[in-house]
Amino acid sequence: MQFNIEKTISNFVESQFPQFYLSEGPNFVLFVQAYYEWLESEGQAIQQARSLFDLRDIDNTLTAFLEHFQTKYLYGIPFNVIINKRFLLKHILDVYRSKGSIGCYKLLFKLIYNQDVEIYLPGEDILKPSDGTWVQPKYVEVTNVPNLGSYVGQTVVGATSNTTAIIESYITEPINQNIIATLYLSNILPKGGSFAEGEKIVTKGQLSNSAAVIAAPTILGSLDHLQIINGGQGFAVGDIIKIAHRSLSNNSVISNGVEGKLRVTGISRGNGQLSFDIIGGGFGYTANADVYLYRGLLDTTGSGASFSIGSLSYNKSIQYNTDLIVDYANVTIGNTSTGSAYNFPANSSANANSTIATALNFTNQVFGTISSLTNIQTGLKYTQAANVFVRSSQVSVNHLPGTISYSTSSNTVTLSGSYTDSVTGANGFPSYFSAGDVISLQANSSSSSTIEHQIIRSVDSNTQITLFGPPTHSSTASAIYKTAPVILPSNFALYEPTMVNANNSIDGENENIQAVPSANSTIIANAVAINSGKGYIDNEFVYAYLTGGLAPITIVNGGSNYTNNDTVIFTGGGVSTQVSAYVTTNTSGGITSVSYSNGSGSGYTSVPNLSVRSNTGVGAVLTTSVVEFNNYSTVTGRVVKSGVGKQEGYWQSTRGFISSDKYIQDSYFYQDYSYQIKVAATLDQYKDILYDTFHVAGNELFGEFYQLIDESSPAKILYEPTQALYQNYLSIDSSTIKSDTTAIEIDQDYTF
Repeated sequence: MQFNIEKTISNFVESQFPQFYLSEGPNFVLFVQAYYEWLESEGQAIQQARSLFDLRDIDNTLTAFLEHFQTKYLYGIPFNVIINKRFLLKHILDVYRSKGSIGCYKLLFKLIYNQDVEIYLPGEDILKPSDGTWVQPKYVEVTNVPNLGSYVGQTVVGATSNTTAIIESYITEPINQNIIATLYLSNILPKGGSFAEGEKIVTKGQLSNSAAVIAAPTILGSLDHLQIINGGQGFAVGDIIKIAHRSLSNNSVISNGVEGKLRVTGISRGNGQLSFDIIGGGFGYTANADVYLYRGLLDTTGSGASFSIGSLSYNKSIQYNTDLIVDYANVTIGNTSTGSAYNFPANSSANANSTIATALNFTNQVFGTISSLTNIQTGLKYTQAANVFVRSSQVSVNHLPGTISYSTSSNTVTLSGSYTDSVTGANGFPSYFSAGDVISLQANSSSSSTIEHQIIRSVDSNTQITLFGPPTHSSTASAIYKTAPVILPSNFALYEPTMVNANNSIDGENENIQAVPSANSTIIANAVAINSGKGYIDNEFVYAYLTGGLAPITIVNGGSNYTNNDTVIFTGGGVSTQVSAYVTTNTSGGITSVSYSNGSGSGYTSVPNLSVRSNTGVGAVLTTSVVEFNNYSTVTGRVVKSGVGKQEGYWQSTRGFISSDKYIQDSYFYQDYSYQIKVAATLDQYKDILYDTFHVAGNELFGEFYQLIDESSPAKILYEPTQALYQNYLSIDSSTIKSDTTAIEIDQDYTF
């Protein structure tokens, strides 16, 4: 119930006297009224009595009453140190409720001293092995269905894998002219489980709803690892390689996906063995097609590599004519010596009344796309990628005019003598061959064992051609040569032929088989994705390079008095694979060059600091930069996908990192039950207060004086440094003040 109490009663005194007092004794009335006015003054009885309801409010109560409140509610806190006593009393319950927490100390110091305080818990910076938390964001790339937003916050399940996960968010973005939809996951169950590439994912409980399954997105899969084709050289376990989306030479798009990164998890030893991979299988090949393999132009040591066609895909049986016009170029149709016969190859008596089917030779053959290789011999000591050709060819019956000569020590074949065709007048090699054709050579016309086929690199003149490799036999005086045209089944088909395909390729000459050597003991054998990127196609051929390495070191200042092979120290940079380097100097000890001794590293996210370790050298300034791709060695492989993709992982803290910003437990300051208060006051000013009030039993209290130096401070600095003055933080316990770098003397009159 609310009472309205008059604050004064002196104004009612006159009305309380009988009338005769007012007329006979007005001075007495005035005296009594003055007396009551005095009782109503500050601190007197009536004023206090009439203010009892107001004095219940801590903001209005008497100062004398505050000490009673302090005795009851602020035991252990000296009243004279409290800046705003009323405010503290009003909020002391909040302090008690937060006892033992960081907020308690912050609030307490704000209420008592009106100062902001920082609380440091040394237990948070104790080194704890294997205590780090590794975070690896995961996602699934899916088909872009209209209702993807409805999956956010839902638990989804794989239709075939039965794996479940929670969808945290989603995004759709254009990648390589495609729209890629991505769902980000958490809480994948069972632990270690994964969704399957090609399966539907639906919200939990909807697997039996056929309409929901049909409308659900399909998992496209993400990069999981590379099937290494050529592991390059100079790599180490832990190196980070990145897949190139664009060619490093002409910036053309060479990969469907973007941002794929992998960590090298295994290396192997090589001695120039060739790794074969079918980049393109072409079409128009027979199972018994001839394989031609030549070492690179500057390769002088590679040998022993070979393979055969393993299997064909997209097979088609085609009937085609096997006659070569060159074999019958000099035959006269309708020669009178044979009556009315035209002397066709399959039937010499065929004439104008005969069908083509009886006059020419036909055969059936299965043609297809090269899909696998067999009988692979990797060879040894190859130093360059080999040239590989597969040809389904047909050798002419008759040899060509002229006399040829060649040897096993040269790639050239020379034509001489009378080589003019008597009928056509054709002269020399250009009439019969061009680069990439097969030529059939027979070193001795009477010995079939000297027959060999070679691929022509170039037609140099009428009298000379260059082969990709030297012949296996040297020619004799009776050497002969023949044409060996590639079989183009579409051109010999019984239906209308297609001479050139829509993409300007020619059937039977369109394969692309790569043969790249691997050398030394630093070849990548396995590489697992640390960032799956987005947009990759299963089994696509990709190129990868070391990434996050360092560029060649730039010498800003060579310094002096350094010694050859002084080492360069690299610090920082967020490195995955650390590097080391050494210097070369001139006669005065100035650094003239810096060389990496173990590659340029990988995984750097920022430029490290460089310094030179030397007993005598001074003044050197070195710098470098981080490069996206280091193309000193190319890695090739095929993409292998899995259902779930992953982004680069990270540690949430450095608690488990040796040589980081953590400390070994000393069971005194660095322990789980110590705390340090950083405030602009010495520990002795508040230590007893905390011990008597809010200090938690079993904990250890430390203090640190924490205040910026104020130029207007009355403190007198007795020593003036010649360099800029930096703030130093002081560690304070009950008896000692310690500075981290500099001791500063102050006047005795100065107090904290």
